[in-house]
Amino acid sequence: MVILKYAIVAQLVRAPACHVGGCRFKSGRSRQMLYVKKHILSVIFLVLGICAGFILDKDNSPLPQSVREESSSYKFINPLLFVDYGTIQEDDEYVPLKKNITNYIDKAIAEEKVSEASVYFRKLNLGKSISVYSEKTYSPSSMLKVVNMVAALRIAELDPSFLSKRIFISKSYSSYLQDGDRYEPKLPVKIGGTYTIKELVEHTIIESDNVANKALKDAVGEEILNKTYEDLNMPKVDLAADRGYNPEYYSHLFRALYNGTYLSKPVSEKVLELLSNTLFNKGIVAGVPTGTTVSHKFGINAFTVGPYAELHDCGIVYYPEHPYFVCIMTRGNDLATLETIIKDISTISWEFVNSIHKLVP
Repeated sequence: MVILKYAIVAQLVRAPACHVGGCRFKSGRSRQMLYVKKHILSVIFLVLGICAGFILDKDNSPLPQSVREESSSYKFINPLLFVDYGTIQEDDEYVPLKKNITNYIDKAIAEEKVSEASVYFRKLNLGKSISVYSEKTYSPSSMLKVVNMVAALRIAELDPSFLSKRIFISKSYSSYLQDGDRYEPKLPVKIGGTYTIKELVEHTIIESDNVANKALKDAVGEEILNKTYEDLNMPKVDLAADRGYNPEYYSHLFRALYNGTYLSKPVSEKVLELLSNTLFNKGIVAGVPTGTTVSHKFGINAFTVGPYAELHDCGIVYYPEHPYFVCIMTRGNDLATLETIIKDISTISWEFVNSIHKLVP
């Protein structure tokens, strides 16, 4: 565009002066003046071009990238899960939230309340996000029970009878009992009992029952589980002690559910409804007003990684008209204190969102 303007001006400068009686060339002095004006205009357009280039280059946001389901089994389609960016897109509007959370975590570390903590926050309908200490990684533990559920429901979409399949809980599952654990199930699956896949799914998510989860994994099978991890672009962690996740990784699962892009829309709706009934209420749920719908899953890794325990809680908070995903992962030496850390960060996130939208008294 700048070159075109320059060419037009140059032609006008070179054109002879005309009048009614015909055309005649201007005097030598006039030609000198035109020469000077020509170069002044050239410099002006050059400066304008440089400024325009600088302004355009300043908007160097990475282009959105499609995150797609692993599609080697398809011939004609390449299913889209969600759209992401090469790096986390932190919106200026949410920089104060990042500062508030960072200050809180730094203070908690200084007071030895927590060893490490990381947070990923994302407005689901806008894609605006912030991340705090994203370089840290943790063991996801029980949060991966959601992947097992999703894999089972994926099978059931092709074979609805799968949910009615009955599974006998043999004595071989006894090592997975949670008797005496801080977060033991209120209505645990019984050794010697028989349960449908649908019942195992419910116990796995609502109660976070380890026996139900192991029986569900066995029924689904490693091949389908592995494909589910690949489809969702999530690292597969075999052992509880593996530190393979940060909060942003785990967001892939909930974003695919919220968008209804991996499971069918009705099934995705049912999954998030089930996750809203999770009994754990000492983390994200404790940090938002009573009655707020939160679809979430917690995970605990109790003293299997060095001297520290890990406690995490991640999910969707259904703030009116502006739902957001928040994932809080923590490491420390006291689970009760970690519960408080998660609750406080949840409160900070809620209050910030409410300060923008002001929809909740």
